[in-house]
Amino acid sequence: MFSYSMALSRLFCLAALAVHAFVTTSSTPPECQYLAPSCDPTQSWACGTYGGMQSVYGAYPTIPTRGTDYFCNASTNRCECHMDGYKPTTCLPDVNGCTMCQVDRSLSSFSSAYPGFIPYDSGGDSMYYCFNQIFDYSSFRREIRAVGVYEPASSQIAVNLRVCTDAPDLSKPVVLLLTSYDPVQWVISSADQYVLDNLDLERIEALAYYYADTSVRVQDELNPNATTEIAVKYPHGGEWNSGYGHGSDSGGGTTAKMLYYTYSVLGDFAYSFIGEYRASAIDVCVGDQNVAMLDAAAYTGIVAPTRSPTASPTSEPTQGPTTTVPTESSVSPIGAPTAEPTVATALLTTGMETAPPTSSQRITDAPSARPSVSRTDGPTANPTLEPTTSTAFASATPLSTNDGPGDLSAGTLVSPWVFVLSSIVCSLQVLINNL
Repeated sequence: MFSYSMALSRLFCLAALAVHAFVTTSSTPPECQYLAPSCDPTQSWACGTYGGMQSVYGAYPTIPTRGTDYFCNASTNRCECHMDGYKPTTCLPDVNGCTMCQVDRSLSSFSSAYPGFIPYDSGGDSMYYCFNQIFDYSSFRREIRAVGVYEPASSQIAVNLRVCTDAPDLSKPVVLLLTSYDPVQWVISSADQYVLDNLDLERIEALAYYYADTSVRVQDELNPNATTEIAVKYPHGGEWNSGYGHGSDSGGGTTAKMLYYTYSVLGDFAYSFIGEYRASAIDVCVGDQNVAMLDAAAYTGIVAPTRSPTASPTSEPTQGPTTTVPTESSVSPIGAPTAEPTVATALLTTGMETAPPTSSQRITDAPSARPSVSRTDGPTANPTLEPTTSTAFASATPLSTNDGPGDLSAGTLVSPWVFVLSSIVCSLQVLINNL
């Protein structure tokens, strides 16, 4: 009886530990099934939608590249894009370890396998996403979460920050990189008490072509001491080198460039990207999601120049501007000021047919009571930042709510009670062995 009890208790212990290991093992994002659209190779303009895309090094690169060609592959009858910064078979960005993918329309609710969730856009688009799978989370000094849209569904986009694992790690300061073409009133909040209690939201950087009417509001509980640095920038002619986008660059965006320059501007590679053409509400995961790493030596995407091989992984970047954290009453410009790009420069660098917007073209229905925040790298405008009063978030309803790491979407993760169970079962083994 003694040996039977001992064997049975050990079996229970091993089973509990196996579940424990399953919960904490690195997660692998779903294999990307997306391919570039089908095409007719007999048509000369079969893949013309990619004609406006350019290498991450620019339309006229100053260093050797692997080509800037796009064409219809006669063997597969699908478009291919052989440009630096893009995966040939998808024509989507593939930069700094983030290999972009587009989910199909069957994804109808939040899943922890992704960096967040954006509902399917009834206009015909679905969510783009990528994780950094060649630079481990432990190598970052900051956790950079990039979010992109072309335009808001109305004028406001509610961003809900949430943890997406059962054992969340919020040990690193978080930087939100928000990008759009049209003006967006970004509203940053969280319905996750664990995030409110533990997140260090260090910086929010918003890039927009119509930047003058783009604004950022932050929930008081996410920024209790008003220490979050906020900047809204015009992406052309400055440190971002015209980089911004929503995930696909076939319509004129430059997501690949934005991901390429993230290290030089913000000091780290992006940990993830999530985007869609149009959105009104976005769930964004924060904290280490235990993403499985790929073989860096086999990675075929573009990696931006970074620190020297002997430098510490937590050292500051060797290029890009030095920034300081301003207070709400004293906001200083980010980086060195740059001259406003001329119309000719804007046309050369973006391929757009029109000059940067004039004040008469900009939306003017934004709230009026706004303290100042730095806005650089774009046409002269009145710098503004939305107030951070809690009442401003009455309409910013999150897509999903949770009160901490144990309350995630059903069926996505095992409860933290597994850890308690494994400890109890293994402790019982000691007692049984002494019977």
